[in-house]
Amino acid sequence: KEEGYLALYRSVSQEWVDQNIFNHMWTINYNDLKLRAALYDLGFGSYLIDAFACPDDKMDCADSFVITRASESDAGALFELIEESRLYYRATPIFLNREPYQIDDVKKLIGESNVFMAWDEAWDDKKAIGFINVSVSQENNNIDMSLENHGLLDEIGAYIQPGYRGGKGLGKQLLKKAFEYCRNSGVSRVHVDFETANPFANKFWRKYFDPMLLSVRRTINKNVNSIN
Repeated sequence: KEEGYLALYRSVSQEWVDQNIFNHMWTINYNDLKLRAALYDLGFGSYLIDAFACPDDKMDCADSFVITRASESDAGALFELIEESRLYYRATPIFLNREPYQIDDVKKLIGESNVFMAWDEAWDDKKAIGFINVSVSQENNNIDMSLENHGLLDEIGAYIQPGYRGGKGLGKQLLKKAFEYCRNSGVSRVHVDFETANPFANKFWRKYFDPMLLSVRRTINKNVNSIN
């Protein structure tokens, strides 16, 4: 099987490079270790994982923070957190550009989706410290294997401010709220995708989700077509 896939890549990769397409991506079964090793030897590196979980009610954690569903009055605070998360993704070690949001985009997101926000009420004026965004899919997706009526942790995903990460339980509390919403909506499976270069996401999501797909990426020398 590995030989067949590699023969296919040899063929299609030449077509891509001839068209000056130098960023190559391949999505495989996460548990296909032989194919993964063969692709790594070709110069591919781990990039993105699609994972699934059942939104069960076994996530026992202390409710140390206040979590509410975002309303339009929270748009300003959510906008600031989204911008923080964009800068986080753009920095080391992820180096991923995300499209900036405008305040009207945030208001639309709040109106059309489900964003749960975490607050630290120890501040005189309560402080927004994180969020998680969950929606319910309306159709089957052949790319990430999510199905109609699956929970999706998108479009802005999840984010926690640096001072509230690492052992404080906020990530688990946010996920518990998202799972609770999914159960109440009749959702039996929840999908998330995350970059493997994101150290916090890579560690956190694997605790509660089972990886199903692995996307690997290779960048070809961009000068290859200029060399005679």
